[in-house]
Amino acid sequence: QLDIPPELVAAARQAWTTAVESASSSPEHLQVSAALTQLNIAHENEVEVGGVSCDIVVTSDTVVVEFDGDSHFCRNLPHRVLGTTQFKHRLLKAQGFHFVVVPHFEWAAQNTPQEQQIYLTNKLQLASQ
Repeated sequence: QLDIPPELVAAARQAWTTAVESASSSPEHLQVSAALTQLNIAHENEVEVGGVSCDIVVTSDTVVVEFDGDSHFCRNLPHRVLGTTQFKHRLLKAQGFHFVVVPHFEWAAQNTPQEQQIYLTNKLQLASQ
């Protein structure tokens, strides 16, 4: 067990709170949220869950939806997820959350709101299994 000075713990907690509160949603994240709304799926945006900041949490279930933009992927291998993102996914799964990842390149391939809704419905069904 680590013996961390209380003032350091307080400073870290304040930095984390500031980072979570200042989180902003990308336009694509807002599109995902709008598609969920069109599907009548109640959800919240930019939520802290189990010590992790999440893009979207479906309120009627233990489902987290993450929109992973290009900053979540390697630059030289554009479809390979970065280790920090993989770690976040593992933390959420270990806490019992079902997890839906919406990679930016898959989302960009959905050309209409209807295609986006079908895409999300399929992803959510897979996550619930």
